[in-house]
Formats: sequence, structure tokens, C-alpha cells
Amino acid sequence: MPKLCPSAQPGMDQCRVLGVIQQEGPRPMVQYLKEPLPATPEILGMAAPLKPTEVFRLAATCAERKCPHFDGVDCRLASRVVRILPAVVAELPPCIIRKECRWYAQEGGAACKRCPEITTVTYDLSPRSGKCPACQRWRRLRSGNCRNSGIARLRSAQNRRNLLCACSRTAKSRALRSC
Repeated sequence: MPKLCPSAQPGMDQCRVLGVIQQEGPRPMVQYLKEPLPATPEILGMAAPLKPTEVFRLAATCAERKCPHFDGVDCRLASRVVRILPAVVAELPPCIIRKECRWYAQEGGAACKRCPEITTVTYDLSPRSGKCPACQRWRRLRSGNCRNSGIARLRSAQNRRNLLCACSRTAKSRALRSC
């Protein structure tokens, strides 16, 4: 049976919703679903005006050699997640794909304890954009401009990079609400 990627993009083979990203608290956290839900265009469309990956955490069949994170044997993304990020839960969270999950098969429970914090979102961080991506997406129907315009990248004590919204000085998860 093929392994499942817990950090998939819409359109991947056998794509399903793994959970919903909750934007409350200091960082986004995934609230896992209790039953499988296919990631149909109708379901993914419910995320509008945001991208589906800003609202849903998706799982799909691992693309293996077609994926830039796959080295032919292991998922390097799973390895980096376990090596760099601290655990965010003490016990393994409920998960509908654990038996088939590539990250769990490779890294065990250590990956699961970091998994709720993982989001699959890509921002345009180019300096020429002049707009905070979080504000731009959230306020797409309005002007989209940040009050102070720009993005600040800071390194935390764990040497992780956290994207901060410069206009409100809040973490990315709060930037979507407060800008």
C-alpha cells in the first residue's frame, strides 16, 4: 500500500482533508478530522477567498520521486521537521492516516508530536511585492495593503524562522486576523 504525505497540495493523487487549521493562539494548529473527507473542488472552494492550504491540512499519496523532498528512500521534510521543530503536543494526536503516513513510518511518534503545527502555505516574500502576504490574502476584498508594509523575519531561540507581519508585530497565525 502506498504511503500518504501529510503535507500535500490540492490536486495530488487521492487528496483528502486531514484537518482544519485553527488560527487561534500563538501559532496555527491543525484540528484533525475524525473521518476521511475527499478534497473535492467543492470542499476546497469553501476556503475562498483564502487558499485551500491556508484553511485545510491535506494528505495525499506520496509523490515519492516526483517530490523534491524525497531522496529515493526517505522524506527529507519529515526528517527536518523532527530535527528542527520542538514537539507541540505531549501525546500523539488522533490521526486518520497514521497507519499509512510516510512521516510516521519514517520518524515514528516524534513526527506526530510536531505535526499539528505544520501548515502547507506558500507566501510571496519577494522584496518587490511591498505587501504583507498574510494581510494581502486576508484583505483581498479590501485594499490588501499593510499599514507599515513589509515582512520581518526573525530567528527564535530554536533557530527556527517565524514569519511575522510587520504591520501588527504578531505571529503569522494572528496576522491573518489582526491586520
